[in-house]
Amino acid sequence: MNVFSWPEAVEWRAAHARAGRRVVFTNGVFDILHPGHVRYLAEARRQGDALIVAINSDRSVRAIKGPTRPVHPEAERAEVITALASV
Repeated sequence: MNVFSWPEAVEWRAAHARAGRRVVFTNGVFDILHPGHVRYLAEARRQGDALIVAINSDRSVRAIKGPTRPVHPEAERAEVITALASV
């Protein structure tokens, strides 16, 4: 599982760029994972050689979706997203 801090992600991206690889970036809440998310991430991955997926923080999700969200905490959402083959 590759879960990076922001500075680590910046360095990871820079290393790929130096190697001539195209890096694609996307983000989302990914709180209640559904087939649309899987398709969206698979298509994002097809756009380049590597994919970075940023996941909204729990605080951000509460601000966007309301006080009862997220259903799953940030670390668990990251674990699920990194388990997808396209990520």
